[in-house]
Amino acid sequence: MGLFNLLSTDSRNTIVKKGMDMLDDAFYTKQEKAEAYKDLVNKANEQYLAGLKDNNATRSITRRWLAIPTFYTWIGFVITWTACSIFAPDTAKILAQGMTQISAVVTVIAGFYFGGHFIKK
Repeated sequence: MGLFNLLSTDSRNTIVKKGMDMLDDAFYTKQEKAEAYKDLVNKANEQYLAGLKDNNATRSITRRWLAIPTFYTWIGFVITWTACSIFAPDTAKILAQGMTQISAVVTVIAGFYFGGHFIKK
């Protein structure tokens, strides 16, 4: 009976279908290559973005640790200079020189701190 079942129409159709599927799987068409390449690139991008996400968190913390003391020092200079320009103009001139020197550092750190957000947009 097993031999007769093999010769039935349903089993022949299944055998032929499996054979055709094997032939189809043996050769890559250009469309299949393009789809496989697209899937590969998408997976690579997902892995890259996941790694970048972790890296961005570290960068953000570093930016904050650089920016906070620098900005507070600069704001302290501005407040002190404003007070001294009213009450002690000679001291205000000395503070203005110090502010000129620290302003370059503040500008660079502000560029690193805020620049990443402007580049993304």
